[in-house]
Amino acid sequence: MSAKAHNMSVPSRKSGKRGGIKGLAKGGARRHRDLPRGEPIVFVDCPDPDNFVLVVAANLLRGCTRVVLTGRPANFGVASRPFSVRTCARAADEVDVASDSVLALRATAAHLRSVAASQGCSDLKIYDGGVAPDAPVAHAEHVHEFLFGRSDLGESDQGVLTIEAYRKVVADLDAEADRGPALRALLEARVDDLLPLSSLVEDLDGKVECLVGGPFTALAELCDDDAFRDKVLNVRAMACAWDSRNNLFANQFNVGADLQAATFVLGKDSELTCTRTLYTTDFCKAVLTISMEEVAAAASPRLAALYRLWDALTGNRGSVTIFDVAPLLGALADDGHMSLLVPAECSLEDGVFRLEESIGRCGVWATARAAGSVRAALLDMLRRCAATAAKRAREGDDGAGPSPKAARSNSPAT
Repeated sequence: MSAKAHNMSVPSRKSGKRGGIKGLAKGGARRHRDLPRGEPIVFVDCPDPDNFVLVVAANLLRGCTRVVLTGRPANFGVASRPFSVRTCARAADEVDVASDSVLALRATAAHLRSVAASQGCSDLKIYDGGVAPDAPVAHAEHVHEFLFGRSDLGESDQGVLTIEAYRKVVADLDAEADRGPALRALLEARVDDLLPLSSLVEDLDGKVECLVGGPFTALAELCDDDAFRDKVLNVRAMACAWDSRNNLFANQFNVGADLQAATFVLGKDSELTCTRTLYTTDFCKAVLTISMEEVAAAASPRLAALYRLWDALTGNRGSVTIFDVAPLLGALADDGHMSLLVPAECSLEDGVFRLEESIGRCGVWATARAAGSVRAALLDMLRRCAATAAKRAREGDDGAGPSPKAARSNSPAT
């Protein structure tokens, strides 16, 4: 098919405009198969459970030990308010506190390591991915999340607090005359040191695959280095949307947290020449949404409890979309049963990151529609992780093997 004929038969769609993906994948589509494999590196933020699941599943199913953790801007002094889709967007006059952002990142690293250890993950190396310059969500609806999932804040350690216990912790903080110092004290009780991002390049022996479930901040910084960029075989990322109405904010969260970094990695002028595959919001909502009953049946008790708490904090919808595992599902299947993909072009225009189908071959591909039972693959992945975690726990109890090393800090021994 000629380029002209293709352009006539497949209408262009942009993420910055209303519209769907009807018409996509009729021409120029393909399925990635047998992409070369390298050492996986996971890029996440926190605290939503998707990031924990991505780290755990990548470790248990792909042997991934390298995690790059990027934080979000924070201000602990802001009183919290319940989540609402009508009020959650960040206002232009909100103030970030740099020291709070760094503390939140270190506390998140400790919590991530704790959750991973509970699932039998071993030898995690957590690198400092910095703090993204923006957080699309308002501080008032973000500030209560920094204690999300902490099991040491109630009267007993049951793994994950109930929603009632968690709300009491938040209410007690909000009752403080100055909640900032009180929250800082709670976070400082459990922090972890992160490895310098610069050491990641030195630690790598061969080629790598990048699985992105968070902002592009750290990946852009790494790819500015020729030595790292030359090692990247492919990038798979949960990012962008064909239809902007599918985004909670003006931009999809992982993109909106650092628009410049996303442009550096995905834009048409990017120095990256490897294949970059985007699992869009539209795709994830269509095929990675499962009920809380399905989560409880498939996931480990700890991860299921995290999702119950998250669902309660975000409106009791009774279902969750596990967005950020999409890159790993694609990597596990070589995208063979994940989706038809179309060539895409990304651009930043007036603060909106646009995704448009491309006639040319710029190295970026985006999901157009699901091919096969992706939900079944997701549930199978959760079950496999739960079974592996349970097996490792039994081996640890029986003394058949060493306890998971994931509980160890990045800090050198003293």
